[in-house]
Amino acid sequence: GAKPIIPPWDGVTSPNVFTLRDMTDMDRIKSRVDRQSGARAVVIGAGYIGLEMVESFTQRGWNVTLVEKEPQILPIMDPEMVRPLIDTLTGQGIVLHMGAAVDNLQVRDGQVHAVRLGDGTEIPADLVLICIGVRPDVQLAAAASLKIGSSGAIAVNEYLQTSDPDIYAVGDAAEVIHQVTGKPVNLPLAGPANRNGRLAGEHAATDRCASATPVAGTAIVGLFGKAAGLTGLSATAAQRLGIEHEVSYAIRGHHAGYYPGAEQMILKLVYDPKTGRVLGGQAVGGAGVDKRIDVIAT
Repeated sequence: GAKPIIPPWDGVTSPNVFTLRDMTDMDRIKSRVDRQSGARAVVIGAGYIGLEMVESFTQRGWNVTLVEKEPQILPIMDPEMVRPLIDTLTGQGIVLHMGAAVDNLQVRDGQVHAVRLGDGTEIPADLVLICIGVRPDVQLAAAASLKIGSSGAIAVNEYLQTSDPDIYAVGDAAEVIHQVTGKPVNLPLAGPANRNGRLAGEHAATDRCASATPVAGTAIVGLFGKAAGLTGLSATAAQRLGIEHEVSYAIRGHHAGYYPGAEQMILKLVYDPKTGRVLGGQAVGGAGVDKRIDVIAT
């Protein structure tokens, strides 16, 4: 699969510094939280896992600070789309440090007691959670002389076979074809991993299966009753890849306005202005975000 990226900071092996990859990690974090109340957690990284853990710590009564090196939360989305979520976070009393690089962890008596930022700011901490991303765990594949793709993950064909046809690779360690660009990428998502695992098993057992379908990168995160979802390319990603695009926004209630209880949603569509082809979509709101993103993904 994938393994968390852990920078070479002092104190990363301290007992109150955590990453979150599996249930064992979660049990360790929960054990620490259960022993303290009203303590201070610093979450480094404002991606999906970081935001979900910010919510969890807050619901347990902890004081939470969120640090992100990029100038926004959820860097995979476009900047203007995440502003409602920033308001949600600050409304919950969470302290945000955006565009802030961590310089080091301050250690005292074998425990990290503060996170030091590049500008000299020190954030007191009883617990530090590092969620700055993952990288494919390809050590075994490389040792077996399998081809590693340009994304850093294991290269596979349409039947999930590696460069050795008797060895298959799926999931976070393997490349997939991106639905929009048609190029191999590494997208560590559970849905494609599950589907491709079934295909690989079928092909290994019968020597035939359907081809692996390209992946659009559809994902969603919940945050204090709000939701942010996306599929395909953001405008930022299209710009970075040199893909011509235009965008369209819709700001509406999630159901008909004459029926009470409609929650406002912001929907952004990214498309090719010449052909009308959909390149991606993003939605932020409450109820109904998942439905809109599913339709765009389809």
